Amino acid sequence: PYPGMRAFRRDEAGQFYGRESEVADLLQRLRLHPFVAIIGASGSGKSSLVSAGLLPALQRSTLFGAGGWLVRTFRPGAEPLAAMQTALGGVELELFTPAPLLAIEQAAARVLLIIDQFEELFTQGADQVEAFCAAIQRFVALRDCYLVMTVRADFFGDLLSSALWPLLQAHRLEIAPLSADGLRAAIVKPAEDKGVFIESALVERLVAGSVGQPGLLPFVQEVLVRLWDKLERRYLPLSAYEALVLPLAGYSGKGRSGIQAAMAQLADEMIDRLPEDQQRIARRIFLRLVQFGEGRDNTRRQQPVSALRAAGDDPARFDATLNYLVENRLLVLSGDIEGEPRVDLAHEAMLTGWPRLE
Repeated sequence: PYPGMRAFRRDEAGQFYGRESEVADLLQRLRLHPFVAIIGASGSGKSSLVSAGLLPALQRSTLFGAGGWLVRTFRPGAEPLAAMQTALGGVELELFTPAPLLAIEQAAARVLLIIDQFEELFTQGADQVEAFCAAIQRFVALRDCYLVMTVRADFFGDLLSSALWPLLQAHRLEIAPLSADGLRAAIVKPAEDKGVFIESALVERLVAGSVGQPGLLPFVQEVLVRLWDKLERRYLPLSAYEALVLPLAGYSGKGRSGIQAAMAQLADEMIDRLPEDQQRIARRIFLRLVQFGEGRDNTRRQQPVSALRAAGDDPARFDATLNYLVENRLLVLSGDIEGEPRVDLAHEAMLTGWPRLE
């Protein structure tokens, strides 16, 4: 019942716990104004809050009157204006109106545009910052058009100097790491829904090792995925976690927590199981999915599958390697863009929790 390193999806709302107050806050903010920016540290759960928290809540809410929502999601990438235009149906952004798009879904009365990983504008699409900010301002000025964006807190300085700052200053939600109670809910309640009891000592060990630390939630979720195979008659004991984290020599340096160390070890084991030629392919794939910060923290960089191939790759070996990394939750595939799937790191928290990507 846990998503592991990746973000929660919209259809996993029933497993999403711990952010109920933030979801209610977002609903009220959108009722009063059609724009909100969600700002938080990497790994704090911004994308999950939108997909598994806000979107299902909007479907249930009566705050916005009759009619449903047409939702479009995109990431800025290297061509943010083109990405936004594609998300809005291909119409030139200066000419966009919501009516043709809303006609696609009979019950839809308003458009919700979600910009995930907004910081890509500054790391990959920097030459379009001014035009992209202007396009956002035009969009939210239209009737029945709403926009929610997620952005990492360490890009606050870039936001402050952008043309969007007056809008952001008044309409932003800054989310902190989950509280101890929120973490307990995120750990315990999905298991309870499946009729599984987690030993209290294990819950408290996980909470103590991650509370107040931004970026650790994806690692907690992934560790729980790995522990799920250790169930003993619908009971998950502390001993299963201790057996997982026991062989951690070489992983616990640089302030790395036990949870991060366990995840790093598991990820290394996944890579080391590959033949040497596929390990080389895997290393190249990971490197091409990192946007190196050059003075600031590194960020992940979504890429089409073709950008990860090399001229000398055996196609079958490349495909087998990519599929293996996806199946083992180190990478995720997102929806096709122009007929080609996109590949991404399972979570940005891997950049600081896994030594191979540091």
